[in-house]
Amino acid sequence: MSRRIALLIVLALAVSAPVALRAQGAAPVKRAHKDVRHDRRDLRNDRKDIHKDAKDIQADKQDVQQDQKDVKKDAKAVQADRQDVRTDQKEITTDRQALRSDLKAGDKQGAAQER
Repeated sequence: MSRRIALLIVLALAVSAPVALRAQGAAPVKRAHKDVRHDRRDLRNDRKDIHKDAKDIQADKQDVQQDQKDVKKDAKAVQADRQDVRTDQKEITTDRQALRSDLKAGDKQGAAQER
């Protein structure tokens, strides 16, 4: 009987030793696989973020170019408006001079008629 018990103990140790070693080694391997999975997910998300950022940068560049075009158009429009104001001022001055000369001529005619 003691032989059987001893044999059973030896057999139990022989069977449990590889299982115990495998269990000890399995935990770090599982952790490593989990870390690798997380790292891949992080890399994939980082690539997506980089791609999105590149699109945003491109859109911002286009917005800046459009804004620059708009500024140039606005500057030309302001210049044209200033020129129109100058032209209008000249016309107003010409019209005033014509009115003054008409008034003077009318005053002279009115004075001549009174005489």
